[in-house]
Amino acid sequence: MTYNLRLIISIITLSIVMVGCMSNKQTSKEPIQISVLTEKQRIAFEEELIDANKEKMLGSLDAAQKGFLKCISIDPNQAAPYYELAQINADQGNISSAYEYVSKAVEINADNYWYAYLKAKLAIELQKIDEAIKIYESLAKQKPGDIEMRYELAGMYLFKGNIKAGFAELDRIEDEMGVSDQISMLKHQIYLKGGEVVKAAAEVRKLIEAYPGSMEYYKTLADTYMVNGKEQEAIAVYNEMERLAPNDPQLNFALANFYRQKGDEAKAKTYIYRVFENPEANIDQKIKILLDYFDASDNNKVAEQEAFELCERLVDAHPDQAKAHAMYADFLYRDKQLNAAARQYRKTLELDSSRYAIWNQLIVVESELEQYESLIKTADRALELFPNQPFPYFFAGIASMQLKNNSKAIDYLETGKDFALENKVLKAQFFASLGDAYHANNLKDKSYEAYDKSLKIEPSNVYVLNNYSYYLSLDKENLDKAAEMASLTNKIAPNESSFEDTYGWVLFQQGKYEEAKLWIEKAYNNGGKTSGVIVEHLGDVASKLGNREEAVTLWTKAKELGVESKMIDKKIKDGVYYE
Repeated sequence: MTYNLRLIISIITLSIVMVGCMSNKQTSKEPIQISVLTEKQRIAFEEELIDANKEKMLGSLDAAQKGFLKCISIDPNQAAPYYELAQINADQGNISSAYEYVSKAVEINADNYWYAYLKAKLAIELQKIDEAIKIYESLAKQKPGDIEMRYELAGMYLFKGNIKAGFAELDRIEDEMGVSDQISMLKHQIYLKGGEVVKAAAEVRKLIEAYPGSMEYYKTLADTYMVNGKEQEAIAVYNEMERLAPNDPQLNFALANFYRQKGDEAKAKTYIYRVFENPEANIDQKIKILLDYFDASDNNKVAEQEAFELCERLVDAHPDQAKAHAMYADFLYRDKQLNAAARQYRKTLELDSSRYAIWNQLIVVESELEQYESLIKTADRALELFPNQPFPYFFAGIASMQLKNNSKAIDYLETGKDFALENKVLKAQFFASLGDAYHANNLKDKSYEAYDKSLKIEPSNVYVLNNYSYYLSLDKENLDKAAEMASLTNKIAPNESSFEDTYGWVLFQQGKYEEAKLWIEKAYNNGGKTSGVIVEHLGDVASKLGNREEAVTLWTKAKELGVESKMIDKKIKDGVYYE
């Protein structure tokens, strides 16, 4: 069987039009002037209306509007085309035009509910509130069962400041539908705004009686009293809540806040501990409290101790929640309890390995603990999940250098540097570390190339300048460049013994022994007395200046300080400088 689509649309459209006409016949107080159409006009109107509705259904709104306007040109006394044009214009944001069209539809068919309802909505958009109220009042009589519409009517009364009429309508709705959170809380807010605390409280009490199991309403009632200076009434509500549900998290949160505001920290602590020990209490609320403690406990030992006690209760109550262990770990890390922090970060990752920030933090902690083997394992696991993150490569490279595995370090650093992208500071550090790793592997050209790339990004990086110049001095290569870099290092960061020693050693290699002595003595006096390298260098300068006894004394002291030098014993024995 096949269906005639045009016939089906015609039947649907005509049924809508006929409903409108039937409505007129049943409810209109005055007969409507019906235009007399010829049979040809009637058929033309119906076909145009069908086509316009079809275009509207297909989303061709311009074509639909033209069709509805043609309908009006054929028979201007039919309401349906005006209503359809009003809907289209309203959807397109042409509110004024929509209002004019729907007003015409209502003029033709004053008793159609939906025409009047749309006119009221558009009147509100145009700030014609009084007109909208009149329409809503009429509609409420016509269709009293439409609670949503009557609620909107009450809202308009209140918007216009007619509290009495608004509340009267809300009361009528409540009488029909029962106690409503939406109505009572609206009235509660309005009463509070007007300073009528007793009436506002009565609305909340009405909700408590209707929904006796909801602690949220008790809390609202207590807050209502507290905010408005009625402390005794608030305490009475809290006591009532505690009798009903002593372990309710919301109650204990509220009581903790109440006693904290009162300055009774001991009692506040009792209730907040009760919350943290309760596994049913919302963990996110607990985390929020601890975040407040994180700021408040900085340089405050009492608050810090409380925070740790809360963290312990948090992980006991939520042992399988990653965020609980992460929060505890953050407190431990800030307190420099690094081993304990590492344990908590590892537990966090056991429960949830998807958070890269935790991997990164564990790597940092293991770096500070100098747990290099563990760090490399952690970095490798992190890179399995986050292969494009640069930091695990960087830290794994540094850890590998510390373990004297410079080839592995180079692999990590060469791979990771390409993920630093726009992070110029990090990229400079990658090249700086590559310079160290390549030099340790005796790949001097690659080492110097990496240092140059680092300095191109960060020309004032004193550690790169110092290392680069020192290695050049050891290799006796490009000593003028080494001297220039070492001098710049000491200008940027004066009074650093290691930097002063480097500059002195570059000068020594240039044969400028008097200047070298000046700078190495500065290093010696700025904390270098305990450095075997600096003391040995000072002995080397003394030897070159002909002070043999002084040189031997300094070399002997350097050996006692544990200096790692292949020639130190021969220097002491012969009293002569050897490279």
